[in-house]
Amino acid sequence: MVVILDSSGSIGSPNYELSKTFVAKLSNAFTPYANTRFSLIDFSTTAAMRINLKSGLTPREIEAEIMKTPYQGGTTETAEGIDMATKELLANARNVPQTFVVLTDGGSNNRNKTVMAARNAIRRGIRTFAVGIGSGVDNTELLQIAGIGNVFTLPTFDQLISVLVPISKALCPTPFKNLLGKWDI
Repeated sequence: MVVILDSSGSIGSPNYELSKTFVAKLSNAFTPYANTRFSLIDFSTTAAMRINLKSGLTPREIEAEIMKTPYQGGTTETAEGIDMATKELLANARNVPQTFVVLTDGGSNNRNKTVMAARNAIRRGIRTFAVGIGSGVDNTELLQIAGIGNVFTLPTFDQLISVLVPISKALCPTPFKNLLGKWDI
């Protein structure tokens, strides 16, 4: 699984911290399983690989890396993050579902480029999910990134944790059943 985290200026530092906490909890839901690999890419004006799929980090180390990811505060080049995630997943292909989740507070700077990047990922068999937070979310773009049933929207960053269980169930139902009641939400 690759998480693509919006670090653009419209997010703001406090909301970025809430986003990172959500990503850490999401990673904790899956990283205890031997076959699960986790990657984090954040994007703004450019995309940056923060954790790659072959990092070999423990769940605790992954969480620490997530929490120290710096806030960028630039523009919203979502396609950059999607392209990087697609390359990361294809370079590390295994006989397991390949998935990415985009977290964003708005539309990208170039919707056409973002949609093309998402379509490229989907054509290559990558499952795509999108989480939109706030009033500036472009629902049409989120649907084009992830499709009906794979889009989650929230009015505020404070409510991000409320979609942890639904997203986890959508990503991988088996680990979710095993973890039910064990999460500190």
